[in-house]
Amino acid sequence: MVAAGEPSVQDRRVVAARWPGGQRKAHMPGKRRGPVQQLVVASALLAAPALAQVADDGQACLRGVGSSDQLIASCSALLQSSSARPQDLVSALHNRGTGYLDKGDDDRAIADFSEEIRLDAKSFPAFSGRGQAYLHKRDFDKAIADLSEAIRLYPILIPALTARGTAYASKGDNDRAIQDLTAALKLNPKNPQALAVRGNSRRRSRCRPA
Repeated sequence: MVAAGEPSVQDRRVVAARWPGGQRKAHMPGKRRGPVQQLVVASALLAAPALAQVADDGQACLRGVGSSDQLIASCSALLQSSSARPQDLVSALHNRGTGYLDKGDDDRAIADFSEEIRLDAKSFPAFSGRGQAYLHKRDFDKAIADLSEAIRLYPILIPALTARGTAYASKGDNDRAIQDLTAALKLNPKNPQALAVRGNSRRRSRCRPA
């Protein structure tokens, strides 16, 4: 389940769908197609119905819409397709991992985010998602390592700052927890999880022996 103060699953899906990017090269007007190019075009036309089906199956996945179960199903279909583009596979892995994360299936979420990181080592949403899954499993050291990498790649990532602060608090490192959660609250002063965990960390910090 998503903790209070984290972005909604829909928010995380939108980030994931936009992150890999990638644009098709536009056809340059004025260039005549030779025999090889004409064959490629003809093959593409013959394959169009199958590609259209892939597009239908994958559209919901890449847009990050539907329930968690629907997202997992649509992204699984896209990942099994031989016609999906590499950048679409990265998005599908992330969005399916987000679906698993929302359902509390942390092991499958970690597997998808790990494969996404293998394909794109600079995917800060993947490090953030995997870090949150490790946090749910109470593997705080792995959570902090992944969340720190996400923050290194994108320093104003509120979910990663909030989750890392929560991991530090869980380890009893109240000073670092307060630092991360204060940074998260500067970006979103109404973040309820950051407010609650920071408050607890401040109370524990005041009560510790001198």
